[in-house]
Amino acid sequence: MPTIPQSDLPRPKSWDEFEDIVWNIYSREWHDPHAERNGRSGQRQHGVDIYGQPREMGGRYAGIQCKRFAEGRLTQQAVEREVAEAEDFSPPLAEYTIATTESRDAAVQEVVRQIDEERRQADKFRLYLVFWETLCDRLSDPGNADLLQKHYGDWLRRDSYTAPPPPDRNVVPEPGALPAREQRLLLMRLASLFGPEAIAHAPRAERVPVDGEVRVVVGLPALTRAVAEIDRLPEGARTPGVTASFDEITQLVNPAANPESVARRIQGSSWRIADRSETGCRLIAPASEAPTHLGELLAIRDGETWLLGVVRRMQRSQAEEVTVGVEIVARKLVRVLMRTWSAPADDGRAGAERPFFGLYIPAHSDNRQSAQRSLVGPDDKLAHGAMVELDTGSARYLVRFTQMLERQAGWSWALFSAVRKLSS
Repeated sequence: MPTIPQSDLPRPKSWDEFEDIVWNIYSREWHDPHAERNGRSGQRQHGVDIYGQPREMGGRYAGIQCKRFAEGRLTQQAVEREVAEAEDFSPPLAEYTIATTESRDAAVQEVVRQIDEERRQADKFRLYLVFWETLCDRLSDPGNADLLQKHYGDWLRRDSYTAPPPPDRNVVPEPGALPAREQRLLLMRLASLFGPEAIAHAPRAERVPVDGEVRVVVGLPALTRAVAEIDRLPEGARTPGVTASFDEITQLVNPAANPESVARRIQGSSWRIADRSETGCRLIAPASEAPTHLGELLAIRDGETWLLGVVRRMQRSQAEEVTVGVEIVARKLVRVLMRTWSAPADDGRAGAERPFFGLYIPAHSDNRQSAQRSLVGPDDKLAHGAMVELDTGSARYLVRFTQMLERQAGWSWALFSAVRKLSS
């Protein structure tokens, strides 16, 4: 499939713009929403402009040095100088990348390979080099279409272009080749198709216009209490014991929480629904209530049913409103209580851990993960291979997470298998 030509993406005009592009690309590739740009101008950075913890590196750090150089300025001496600086970064790095706006250079690549091999044999951090062409490749990948739109949206949308020189009449074009102007128009159409409005984690089904309002609760801590619906229990069931135990657990999970603030978040707010499909919906949120980032978890009260959704797109449509594209991942869900499991001590008792709320998503045709059951919980509690105690209210189980489906800031979603039943 055609991609944006590497030679057509203009190099950033400032070091800050270049760092921002590299940071956006690598925080996504690392699956680390907490990746950061290091310090600010004038502060010593120990050769590291961007750092993070790539998911596959088990908590170890990776660093990147961004070099906006004129052609030919990246030399062996410059590489060695940056590597020496990075040795002082704390905590120690596991890998180090130099990203540059220069074009590929075989001589510099050979130098980097030799340095990397020496460091590998000495059990020091690995060294990598990324040129501008490679960064363009990554930006033009359909999965990064939102980043391409963010950094080069104006360039992609411009309707004027510099006419190419007249073609050489003696050159016979390849069979099926498009003229330059048609190539450019095709690429611009592709860019618009793969812009932020087209990105989705599940295939979009046909949209149906809707005019109504829904209750929306944002964030895992608030929605796990909202979907429990303690306030909707019949009077006969809402006994002092039930209410007290519910509030007692809530207080145990977050003892410092302001009760009034918690109540407001649990109540959520009314959003307008513009359209819906089998896989999601488009909501119009008040700007003051809109999610702060893509990947935020939402609970949507649709009639008598709670839906679990993930924010995939956001666009400020008016000064006071934000259009939010939501993928619905579950229509059947149950709030559960979990505790991190630790091996029993010598006295036979397992180590005590504070409980935390999560969501049990059964295997059901109404859920995106229709063939296997799964759990959603805090991102620092769910990890591949980790075990938790799962309390459904009627029984307790020891379960192990077998596969991570998604990890975002604040929450994770994983498949699990039961290890054993702890009690009824």
